[in-house]
Amino acid sequence: MLLVSGGPFWSLRANSLSLGDVARRHWDYGRWALGSSLAIWIPSNVYYFIVPAFAGVGQAGTLKALLNLTLPPGQTTTALQLLLQTHTAKVQHERGNDALKEVSVTIAWVLFWGQLSIGA
Repeated sequence: MLLVSGGPFWSLRANSLSLGDVARRHWDYGRWALGSSLAIWIPSNVYYFIVPAFAGVGQAGTLKALLNLTLPPGQTTTALQLLLQTHTAKVQHERGNDALKEVSVTIAWVLFWGQLSIGA
């Protein structure tokens, strides 16, 4: 209600993008993320289809219970990688490929040592 009563706190400029342009740009940027998420999901979850066929449902449940212990470190690393992706894109855009290589190596070492420290 406060937003409506206060009125808009932004205004559209004459050269601003239309909703269609914004949606197209989002799709152009994000479609690779959709494909890569499927490419990541399939190998991460194929075990749940294969194990029951050969070892039974009970063994698949045991595998899932054991893998649950490894999920938090892996999910943390994945979240950090996605978060740092925008930073690396900005570095590459502003300072070029050489700076991107330096930042990428630093990020890789931080994630590597982080994984080692939590025992994943």
